[in-house]
Amino acid sequence: GWEQEFFVISKKAFMERPDLLSCNRTVMGAPPARGQQADTNYFGQIPNSVAHFLEAVQKEMWLLGIPMTTYHNEVAPGQHELA
Repeated sequence: GWEQEFFVISKKAFMERPDLLSCNRTVMGAPPARGQQADTNYFGQIPNSVAHFLEAVQKEMWLLGIPMTTYHNEVAPGQHELA
């Protein structure tokens, strides 16, 4: 089935990024740090704010007839997936 991976950042962090403000996507950055693929991120607890967001998305998707049965952290810090 389908899956969508994305990053969740705070509004404060968003407001400090001119690339996100001007085009709503990342256009600047840096190569990933070595070791970011640690299991700590993937198997760690989903932050409460992200979990609440994903639960709301899941509810709306079910109302539209789109099954979303799982969500979890991904490898990079702040990266998540829903499927």
